[in-house]
Formats: sequence, structure tokens, C-alpha cells
Amino acid sequence: MEISEYDLLQFFQVSHQDKNFLKSFNGRSNQIGVALQVCIVRFMGFIPDKWQEQIPETVASIISDQLNISIELLAGYTKREKTILAHINKILKYLGFRRWQPMDEIWLTPWLLKIGLEHDNEHILLQELCLKLGQERILRPSIAILERIVCGLGEQLHQETYRRLSVLLTQELETKLDAVLEIDNLRGMYPPQQPHLTPVNFYL
Repeated sequence: MEISEYDLLQFFQVSHQDKNFLKSFNGRSNQIGVALQVCIVRFMGFIPDKWQEQIPETVASIISDQLNISIELLAGYTKREKTILAHINKILKYLGFRRWQPMDEIWLTPWLLKIGLEHDNEHILLQELCLKLGQERILRPSIAILERIVCGLGEQLHQETYRRLSVLLTQELETKLDAVLEIDNLRGMYPPQQPHLTPVNFYL
């Protein structure tokens, strides 16, 4: 987990409101554990598995200093799944986040399709999707789900591209394109483009 100095100042500062929220959790170990998860959700939009092993020690120390809680107490953060789940639910409610729902894919796909018409790079689309979820305050699902959504756009992008281009394909233009792409049967190659053809503007 790489965290820049800017991100430290932006997402890893414990406010007075945060401290009041942390008072609702019993034990100093739980308080520092919850504080770190609050910051991680703000920063990443989700809580990684085994986040305690991934967060840099320097970052954990910054939070512990702000709370005046020994960093060593983080090791005592609850291991009970039921308690951890309850903590996450309280964190999401506090931050105004909600969990991902399958129905979210219904409204996200058309939005992502518009982005894909400008950038068909899957890596870029995945980044944009993660940013969108953060903006909508939706806890990001597994990366496998997001990759499936992005990869599933391929056919829809092709269809939408053809639909937009079809408006430009007049009978005259189709005839000219056929002439350009026609194979010379004698030489087994495409004939050179005729110099008299008018350049075609494909920009939408």
C-alpha cells in the first residue's frame, strides 16, 4: 500500500469529529483499528483483506500519535469476524458509504460505455470505475467483479461504434470504400488508392 505525503494530509488526519466517533468503540485497540479503517476507506474506497499487514508502519504511527494510543495496541485489535463486520457497518454509516449491490451494475454499465468510447483501454476503464465508486460512496467490490464488468463492455462498444459510424455511411461513401478495399484478382493485392477520391472525415 503506497501512500504519498499528499494523501497522508488528505486522508489520514483524525478530526475532532472522528475522535468523537471512536469513543463509541470499547478498548484502545479497537479505537486505533477502527481509526485506521476509517482512513483507508476514505483513501481507497474499500478495506483490503489483511489490511493490518499492508498498511505502512509509519502511517499507523501517524494515526497512533494523533490518538495518543500506543501503536503496539493495534496488535490487539479484535479478531472476531462478527465484531469486525459490526465495526465496518458503523464505519460505512459514519462515512456515508454503502455496500456494493448487483443492481449497481445496471446504471454503471451505460456510464462506463460512454467512457469507453473515448478510452477503450481496459486499465483506464478500471481506474475510472474505481474513481466513480468512490465518488458515489459505494464500497468497492472485489477486483474480479469490476474486471468482469469492464471486459464485458467489448461487444457493446463495437456495436455503439458501428451505430455511430453508420450515420456517415452513405451509398456513395460505401461505394468508394468498396473500391479502396477491393482486391486485384490478378496481382492478389489491394489496388493503390485512387488520387481522385475525396478524403472522408470520420470524426463524430
